[in-house]
Amino acid sequence: SSGINAEWPLRPGGGSKSTRNLVVSIATVAEHGERRDLCVRITSQSDSFMLYDLRISEEDYINLKSQQGLLIDFHAFPTKFIELLRSCEAGQEKFELHLQTHTST
Repeated sequence: SSGINAEWPLRPGGGSKSTRNLVVSIATVAEHGERRDLCVRITSQSDSFMLYDLRISEEDYINLKSQQGLLIDFHAFPTKFIELLRSCEAGQEKFELHLQTHTST
């Protein structure tokens, strides 16, 4: 399991831009013998109701990789994802991380 704790811009449903300290963790989990899943979780230390949880199987990742033109294989993705987040945090990349949240009613 890998993770990062940093502040990133959040855009709540109303469109205002705020910064919140987020915890991002990513891991590859083996279940049911051979099957592996990629688990991504984003939480906020200041908001106990903020949770984003994604679980994607190795087979689904292969389809996503093909559709999105990703160059990273399933096994290398967690490490490369955290490296990209750390680069964004340090301002080293031409990318920025923006998380848009929606309030369900």
